[in-house]
Amino acid sequence: MRIIKYICYFIFYILCILFLYTLFAYPTDIFLATKTGLLLWYNNILPSLFAFIIIINIIIETNLVHLFSFVLKPLSRVLNVSIHGSICFALGLLTGYPLGAKTVYTMLSNGEITEDEANILITYSNNCGPMFIIGAIAINMFGDLKIGTLLIVSQMFAAISIALYQSFQNRKKRYAESPFGFLPKSNISVILNDSIMSAVETIINIGGVVVFFCILIKVFGIYHIQDILYLFVSKLCPVVIPATYFSNMIFGIIEITNGLYLLSILQMDLLYKILSASFLISFGGFCVHMQTHNIILHSNIKFGQYLKYKFVQGVLSVLFTFFLYHCFF
Repeated sequence: MRIIKYICYFIFYILCILFLYTLFAYPTDIFLATKTGLLLWYNNILPSLFAFIIIINIIIETNLVHLFSFVLKPLSRVLNVSIHGSICFALGLLTGYPLGAKTVYTMLSNGEITEDEANILITYSNNCGPMFIIGAIAINMFGDLKIGTLLIVSQMFAAISIALYQSFQNRKKRYAESPFGFLPKSNISVILNDSIMSAVETIINIGGVVVFFCILIKVFGIYHIQDILYLFVSKLCPVVIPATYFSNMIFGIIEITNGLYLLSILQMDLLYKILSASFLISFGGFCVHMQTHNIILHSNIKFGQYLKYKFVQGVLSVLFTFFLYHCFF
């Protein structure tokens, strides 16, 4: 384990030196990549997430979240989590990256769920939002609403599958319910101000990560790192993978939005494009995972376990998409 740790540090230091050299050698490219990242954040992420973050903070801090407790009680029994845990899962399906992780972390910080429960919930409660899938991906990129519906259903089934597996694995555990209160935790004006400030901090943090990964994609392109990886993988993989497709998937695994756009304009069979998009949406990409890591950084939530299950969710989502494809097309 220590050797792997040192190797990771070595790779990180090499990347830092490479980044520093690129800043001076290719300033125009880095400027354009930074601009692209900022526009991506401003045009897609800020409008779709900022209001949701404020509303979620207000709902949790004013205890409005407890109004949903009676509706979600059957779900909590099926998933073998507390009612607060089922609320995390529901909000994670409805809002989008990384708000599922944000909800889990906030409820853990408030003492509404336990650390053990948070580690289970994080594996299936952090998902891509339906608004983003329908608006940004299905309509703007692929130009077909049915694709968005298929991707949402596949992601939901994959998340539910992991939730049911976790429920079975932890069937002997019982999570105590924290006290329910229907009155606000503090003054309404204080809650509103804190919710807005927390949302601003979170959305700026997300923006910084998005810009960084856009620059990383540009660095990959400048030094043709994706082509080097392709040569390595093509020698190991018995199946012939088109070079352009491989590069686009690498970019998608790094930053989901750019990768999905490149996939949407790629000349290939629609089924394969949708299957690839399904994996990227459910996996999330390392840009999303970095945002998630920053949110849960000051807790004992296991990030490695989260990554493992996001990969599993991506694979499951591809399988569901494949089997459901002919129901939509």
